[in-house]
Amino acid sequence: RFFIIKESFLLYYAESEKKSFESNKYFNIHPKGVIPLGGCIVEPKEEPNMPYAIKISHEDFHGNIVLAAESEFEQGQWLEMLQESGKVTWKNAQLGEAMIESLEAQGLQLAKEKQEYLDKLMEETEELCLQREQKEELERLNQVLEAEKHRFEEVVRELRLEQEQIRRELELTARSLKGVEEEKKELGSLTQSLQKTLE
Repeated sequence: RFFIIKESFLLYYAESEKKSFESNKYFNIHPKGVIPLGGCIVEPKEEPNMPYAIKISHEDFHGNIVLAAESEFEQGQWLEMLQESGKVTWKNAQLGEAMIESLEAQGLQLAKEKQEYLDKLMEETEELCLQREQKEELERLNQVLEAEKHRFEEVVRELRLEQEQIRRELELTARSLKGVEEEKKELGSLTQSLQKTLE
């Protein structure tokens, strides 16, 4: 087990928690168990095959709690800290349950906030996807309209060319009619002249 002293409580976790705690100092609010230290007697203990052992006992405990440090120096540190933490009254130790409930409530609130944030993020992602699809559709429509515009401009250009050709043809026809009119007048003059001659 991996142990942490939190105020007047000894929290314990699986040993794997030690590595994550040492790397990022993250305090897990879901321990495997909580031992209230108020009014406890903490003393070194000699145990076979367990050097640097520490015994924690209390009149209300069923049996003793035996822990072990990794060195004599650590054993001395733990004894000092555990004895200091055990100076609180037993009434304060009864706050352990409330402390766990508070930690669990905090955990639930954090989980709820995390879920709300994820839901909001998902909504924003869906909105962005929709906007992107709408943008792509608008770009496609713009391309279609641009192609239609080019075709329309081409038709207008062809109509103007035809209009110009018709105008030239009309001018040519008008000039031809004018020439015919002049020839008609000349023929009329020639006819009058011939009649006079015949007379």
